[in-house]
Amino acid sequence: MKRYIEIVYDNSGSMKDFIGGRAKYEIAQELFEKEILPIVGKAGDEVVLRLLSRNCDYDRSLGESLTKRFGNDRIAMLNRIKTIQHDQMTPLFYTMYDAIQACKNQIADECLILCLPMAMIRVKSKWWI
Repeated sequence: MKRYIEIVYDNSGSMKDFIGGRAKYEIAQELFEKEILPIVGKAGDEVVLRLLSRNCDYDRSLGESLTKRFGNDRIAMLNRIKTIQHDQMTPLFYTMYDAIQACKNQIADECLILCLPMAMIRVKSKWWI
């Protein structure tokens, strides 16, 4: 099965805030490692990391293909997540819109958008906006 997977990661400055003594980004990284990493990077997967863009005037976020960069090496994908700087402030809406548009343009059996730290969204065969 061919899957296209977008990992939309909130790298805003608010991810440096603390919840229960831990930074939000640390919780998101742990969630990625324990819950998302085991289900991505399989044969046939295209895994893309999408971060917030730099400002609200520029409404295009860039997707970075983790699969092209690291193959199916999940440890390398995790290490890339851990190097993210948390200093952006563009509303997540623009980034989610870009992720949906990218999924629409893929030829895949299944498209998934995994949004950290918010929630996981599974989309099967059709997109409705």
